[in-house]
Amino acid sequence: MNFIATMLLYIVVGSVILMAGTLVFRDPDKTMRSAIRESLIWGLSFFVMLSAQVVAIAAMH
Repeated sequence: MNFIATMLLYIVVGSVILMAGTLVFRDPDKTMRSAIRESLIWGLSFFVMLSAQVVAIAAMH
């Protein structure tokens, strides 16, 4: 596997862990629907931002 694919795999794993953590440690006053929405927002934004950084750094080399 090349460097970019490996880093993107790590980012996917990190994103899933982040999403699971926001669901497990959610505020008890929130509904499950809003917790899932918040989890998806955090996970997807984490994936997009870190993926963009990895691609930008890889493009420099």
